[in-house]
Amino acid sequence: MSDLQEQRELERRLSEAIALAQSIVEENSRENISTNSNNESSAAPADDDTVDSKREIGPHRRVNKTSCNLVWKIVFAISVFAVLVCVCLAVRYVRGHNRSLRAENRLRTYVDRGTDTSDGPESAEGNAGSGQTTNGNYPELDVNFAGLKTQNGDICAWIYIPGTDVDYPVLQGSDNAYYLNHDAYGEYSPDGSIFVDAGNNLDFEDFDTIIYGHNMSTGTMFKTLHNYEDDSFWESNRNVYIYLPDRVMRYEVFAAYRTNDRHILTYNDFSDKEVRKEYLLNIKSERFDEGIVKNDQNIDIDSRLLTLSTCCGMDGKRWLVQAVKIDEIPVENR
Repeated sequence: MSDLQEQRELERRLSEAIALAQSIVEENSRENISTNSNNESSAAPADDDTVDSKREIGPHRRVNKTSCNLVWKIVFAISVFAVLVCVCLAVRYVRGHNRSLRAENRLRTYVDRGTDTSDGPESAEGNAGSGQTTNGNYPELDVNFAGLKTQNGDICAWIYIPGTDVDYPVLQGSDNAYYLNHDAYGEYSPDGSIFVDAGNNLDFEDFDTIIYGHNMSTGTMFKTLHNYEDDSFWESNRNVYIYLPDRVMRYEVFAAYRTNDRHILTYNDFSDKEVRKEYLLNIKSERFDEGIVKNDQNIDIDSRLLTLSTCCGMDGKRWLVQAVKIDEIPVENR
């Protein structure tokens, strides 16, 4: 049984236990009502009410005491079961997270980070321990896509953002649900994977390419995208690199903001140039909850955008970091 099936089985059992307890309590309540009704119907004449009521106090107390004991036993049993379920889910979460870390480390063995240690444009603020900058503005990374695809054919790119912990393979599934809770090896993972929206083309030539990743409390996946809430961090870490089998693209971050959870490709028909224009206007006019926009790039309806999307917490909002494509080079010229 897979981890996901185990979780569903535990949830099902908990629901059944709660339903059983409710039915027992309801049945017990009906029996008490029936007992009370019978006692009342067999009561003596009015002039003997005081005596008879005293006689009935004992049985009523016994019934109520038994009922309370039963209810507390049920509550205790449910509580114990709930605690066990929570423990199992916590263990499963930790196991899944650790398995994800091992999977990511295995996949990183297909990336050669070079030996150059000279200071480059990105190295002043650190680069998450990854390849340094060579060849102008491009890091010294050599991604073995042939090897990566032997692990999972859904791997289509590699994303690297110096100054953050974003250094992952990028996948694309047949929908936007599978890689929310599966790693690149198809195993259950609370971390999920970094993945491109199923509605995007894999050549990254759409007007806006959307990439999703979880905001993990452990600091993994897209957690460090929230570093762009700090303007000083932003100024030193604006480059985003997308590696494809045939080329490497460099993007520059121009916006980072908190907004609603509307699906961008569903709510915007980017084949319509007027829609593109309105979309850019909304960003530049800061029509969002909070965030920062740098209007220092020449961005228009023919630009190529990259939107990195992660969650803000439990409020259903999204944190978006958006970048515009600056240039690209063929892999052999990297």
